[in-house]
Amino acid sequence: MMMQRNWAHIQSFAAVIEQGSLSTAGLALHNSQPTLGRHIATLESRIGDRLFKLNRGGMKLTKAGSKLMAYAGQMADAAVRISAVGSGQNVEKGNTLRITVCQLVPSFLRPLRWLDCARRIQT
Repeated sequence: MMMQRNWAHIQSFAAVIEQGSLSTAGLALHNSQPTLGRHIATLESRIGDRLFKLNRGGMKLTKAGSKLMAYAGQMADAAVRISAVGSGQNVEKGNTLRITVCQLVPSFLRPLRWLDCARRIQT
């Protein structure tokens, strides 16, 4: 049985990693803390493992969370490539893709900034 995941859940997951807590991630995404909590809980339920553990410094990734982070990065890469297909641009490694968007889109994508940093650290 294929498990479906909502892209918003992955974005919430990414925002919590970047911001360090549900409340600050909620502010960054213009969403409520309970909504992000439900997104994380849904992902954890579908994966069958905890993604974060709480500590004094905020939320820290578990092993399962680290693994999901890598896949979320691949999803973000695919999203960029998919958006380029419609414009006829070639988006291969090393090429620059410039996108003009309305003011709301950057705040929606901001949580994905960490993915590029994470990939650079891992390689």
